[in-house]
Amino acid sequence: MSRRFAPRPYQEAAVEQVLALYRRGTRSMLLHLPTGSGKTVIASFIIERLLPLLGNTRVLFLAHRRELLDQTAATLGAHLPALRVGVEQGARASAGDAQVVIASIQSLVQRKEHFRPQEFSVIICDECHRALAPSWLDVIRHFGEKRGGEAFLLGMTATPRRTDGRSALEVFDTVAYA
Repeated sequence: MSRRFAPRPYQEAAVEQVLALYRRGTRSMLLHLPTGSGKTVIASFIIERLLPLLGNTRVLFLAHRRELLDQTAATLGAHLPALRVGVEQGARASAGDAQVVIASIQSLVQRKEHFRPQEFSVIICDECHRALAPSWLDVIRHFGEKRGGEAFLLGMTATPRRTDGRSALEVFDTVAYA
C-alpha cells in the first residue's frame, strides 16, 4: 500500500535548502535534525527530486543497523512505490536494477567491489556522525572517488558532534539545514 507523505514545513525547508545548495555546486552536506523529525522522510523527498535531475543513476543509502535499513526501505516503498529499492545486508542482496541500494555499512565494506561506483550519483549516510569510522570512510571514498569526486554526499544525524569531540563536519563540507 502506497502512502505519499506531505512534508511538514521544516521538512520542506530542509529539502529546499539541500536542493538549493546542490544547484549551486555544493556536493557534500549535512542535515542536523532531532530524533523523530523525519530524516528518512526528508531523504525520500530529496531522492524523489534529485533523481530526475541526475538521469539514469542510482542512490546508495548507508546505515549501520538492520532496523534503519528496514525503516528506510519501508519509507521509500510507501512514499515512492514505483522506485526499485534493494537492501544489501547479511544474506539479503539488492537486485542489479535497484535505483536505491540501502546497505549496511558492515556488509558493504565487504562487498563494495560487487558494485560499479560510477552508477551511484548520490550517497546518503544515516547517523552520519559514524562516518568518521574507518569502515565508513572506506566506503564513502570508494563510491565517491571512483566517480571522480562527483557523487553527491548527504549526511543525516541528530548528533553531529560525537562523544569523542570529533564532528561529522570532518567528512561533510557544510550544514545544509539544522
